[in-house]
Amino acid sequence: MSESVLDQILAELRKAATIAYAGRGEVKNLRVVGHTPKNDHFIYDICVDLSDGSERVAAKIYRANKCNGNAKGVARLENSNLQFVHTALEKKKLDGVPRPVGDFSEMGAVVTEKIPGLPLQSIIMKAALLPGFADNGSIALVASRAGEWLRSFHRVTTDLPEAFDGF
Repeated sequence: MSESVLDQILAELRKAATIAYAGRGEVKNLRVVGHTPKNDHFIYDICVDLSDGSERVAAKIYRANKCNGNAKGVARLENSNLQFVHTALEKKKLDGVPRPVGDFSEMGAVVTEKIPGLPLQSIIMKAALLPGFADNGSIALVASRAGEWLRSFHRVTTDLPEAFDGF
């Protein structure tokens, strides 16, 4: 029996990754390559080595003592919201929301694919502090593209049977 929640997630992820990445071969190895502590959760970066390449996933493990003892409920709600949004966006062929990789809510966790790309928010905030950087148009371009994606997201989710509640 696995002793920690992360060990339990890694054991279950081995099975879930085989299903989520069908056609990519069997799972050869799982590596935890980093972690970020937050107030009410930890985020672990995990590399899933498959027979045919690698994939990165993020495991968000809620701290039960910081979620009023309701880590499973919070994880269940986040997982169902991600499933719902991912299904809606998939139908409209819009990407940009991480796909859940299995249901780990009974462990108080959410495991999703990591979207490759740049951390725009931190880059924009740092760039805004550099003298003269705002004058070259790159911040405006990034903000414009982020706004375009957000408008697309809103268009895709407006025809849903009920309003999307992110909380």
